[in-house]
Amino acid sequence: MIGFFPAPYEDELVYSWHSRYLVYSGYSSATEVFRDLYSGISIPSVEFMNNLTADARSVTEKYMPLIDVIYRHTMFPEYGRFISPQKRNTLLEKCDLTSGNWINTIRRPEANGRRYLKYCPVCAYEDREMYGETFWHRTHQIYGIGICTKHGVYLKNSCIQVSDDLTRLKAAEIAIDEPGEAVKCEVQTVLKMASYMVEVFISSRYSHDSVGISLNRYIQEKQRYKSGNKYMAELYTDYKKYYDDLDENMIMTRNMIYRIFRGYPGRFHHICQLAMFAGISPEELLCLEDETDDDAVYCRVAQQTQEPIEKVRLIGSAVIKEWKRVNLTIYRDIRQKNRIEEEDQELLPKVKNLTAQIYGDGKGRPRRVTVKGISRTLHIDFHKLKKMKRCMEEMEPYLETQEHYWAREIIWAVGELERRGEPLNFKHLRGLINLRRENIQDSLEDLKLMDKYIFMTVCNFLS
Repeated sequence: MIGFFPAPYEDELVYSWHSRYLVYSGYSSATEVFRDLYSGISIPSVEFMNNLTADARSVTEKYMPLIDVIYRHTMFPEYGRFISPQKRNTLLEKCDLTSGNWINTIRRPEANGRRYLKYCPVCAYEDREMYGETFWHRTHQIYGIGICTKHGVYLKNSCIQVSDDLTRLKAAEIAIDEPGEAVKCEVQTVLKMASYMVEVFISSRYSHDSVGISLNRYIQEKQRYKSGNKYMAELYTDYKKYYDDLDENMIMTRNMIYRIFRGYPGRFHHICQLAMFAGISPEELLCLEDETDDDAVYCRVAQQTQEPIEKVRLIGSAVIKEWKRVNLTIYRDIRQKNRIEEEDQELLPKVKNLTAQIYGDGKGRPRRVTVKGISRTLHIDFHKLKKMKRCMEEMEPYLETQEHYWAREIIWAVGELERRGEPLNFKHLRGLINLRRENIQDSLEDLKLMDKYIFMTVCNFLS
């Protein structure tokens, strides 16, 4: 039975709210609190909110609806800011939290090392002056932020790890015994980036998952860079120079930027970085149109050209259809060719070793090298292997006709019979290599070129 349940503070995490309830409830163990608050789970979520019991939901909704708790007291504004509206709506429709873990499908950043709940020493002091206790602030937990934007000081790590296997609730008032000395941040880029991220985080507007395409168009429309092959190279050089003061772990690779510009989902702090670099305000960033929405594009073009939207849509659809017909096959072939070249380079050492092993060193019975045999042994499609230039060049010296292979077998068999001291005749020869008389006759031309002595010997017992 839930007794006194404290009111949440502004910008407080649900985890912090529930941790303070543990302190006020007087329970001797967190297990009893988990039983009161959480439905079928004993692991408290640090960044989000667990499935609640009926009692917990009832006392929570005395302060605000659950949907507002999610928006105002969890990290959902960070992880749900740049996902598709359909996915975001689906998640929020399940926010009754009665069953299942609704937040599992949100893409969360992979930290470099362990992450801990952070706090600002000045905020902790002011909280205690105002409320008699401090609490865990949401905006301090945004991934990639290291500054308290209110006081301009560096955040400090607590002892509470942000982890999926956390098994305790610990109030900030207990965890932050001595806040320590506040260190002022003097790096303007870091301060500006932190303020930008917080402004986007607390906004009531939400964007879409293809925001990177819109960012790319925005930069190109400003003619900051010329289009073409040098576009990304020039942009990335300026991007790294612009964020030279940021921690190296926060800097994106060129490929990461390229993927975002192509419409792949991006991390919250990466989207904010690109937008601030491009000179886009937080409000403008969250108002960028969804470039994957054809109607939005047609409306923009119609407005720019002062043409009826029906006409723009008709022309645009025709152009897209023709472009796909002409270009998609070409692009598909190019991608396939690039993949084959990569696999060719990777497969070359294996083909080299296997080919030499099959062909043999002349001491044992010969084996024939074939493209099908190599492909079957290495589990590579035969037709794909034939397109691999390096691998085919490696096999070329070992590939031979059937007659040439028979000739090699005959040479080995003659040598083997001599070593055994057995008579050299057709019967003994066939006993070793199982060739019919006509097979031996077909190989005589190659045998003559390879070993004239054995050629004459074979011709004698065949006649």
